[in-house]
Amino acid sequence: MKILIAPLLLLLPFLVKAQIITGSQLKITDRGGGKLKNAPKKVYFREFNIGYQVIAQNSATSNIGNNSEKISMTAGLDSKLVNEDFIELTNKAYQKVASKLTAAGFEIMSGEAAGKIDIYKSSKPLYGGIPFLKNGYVYYSPSNTIHYQHGGIGLTDPIGKISKQLGDIPVIDFGMNISFANLVEDRKGGGGSVLKGNIDLGAYPFLSMISWNGDMMFSALKSQITIHPKGFKPFPIPGVIKSEKIAKLAQADYKYDLNMNLKYFQDKKTVITNPVAADRELYIQKVGQALD
Repeated sequence: MKILIAPLLLLLPFLVKAQIITGSQLKITDRGGGKLKNAPKKVYFREFNIGYQVIAQNSATSNIGNNSEKISMTAGLDSKLVNEDFIELTNKAYQKVASKLTAAGFEIMSGEAAGKIDIYKSSKPLYGGIPFLKNGYVYYSPSNTIHYQHGGIGLTDPIGKISKQLGDIPVIDFGMNISFANLVEDRKGGGGSVLKGNIDLGAYPFLSMISWNGDMMFSALKSQITIHPKGFKPFPIPGVIKSEKIAKLAQADYKYDLNMNLKYFQDKKTVITNPVAADRELYIQKVGQALD
């Protein structure tokens, strides 16, 4: 990988002293990153979200004729973790990033100042430290921060306009999911289906991006660096929960009475609940290291 001084300076807070995740595990997509050396030494965090999975649910259904079978599975994190633990993990992660950027000579624009630009005037402010639940994850932003709903993804993402209206400064997006279970349905031929699951603690940066408009026409980006895990799989966080693989087959069938020459249709439903034990202190320690 070629060395890019300015991009690596911005990435430094995410990579140094990484005890769980190392730079060799990351894929960095660089589009004009070298031009960041000409950017102002001021940045804005458009997003900083960490999601902690607390429950995972899915089901598998098979149908053969009028017969059906459904298997539902729920995996819940069984620990003594409380709301304050997740807030502290999130705050510490942000504080480390902010302190390293500041030490490197960068100024971080506040959410209050960012809220004055045109694109945010009609946006709903999102206050840090207040959790919200989505798809089994509880998401947190750092306490005492403000972010804004911006809308749009991919080609419709207004990131270029945001960068320009903020004073032509780089914009940082960061999002990490801490997951412990992945349950998926695997459809089979003939109407059968298998519910598969992996129980294992991991960290997945679903959003990690530095963008700079660079005073380009039509808000086209001059620079953008995106970070992904190689293979797009969560980084394992070992030693916190017991790893387990689950496979449950849903296969509809029927009963047949030879004497009466009758076929009996039947529907079956199975519910499986899996508590996943996690030590609170170990979770806090290992997840904190992964976020470093």
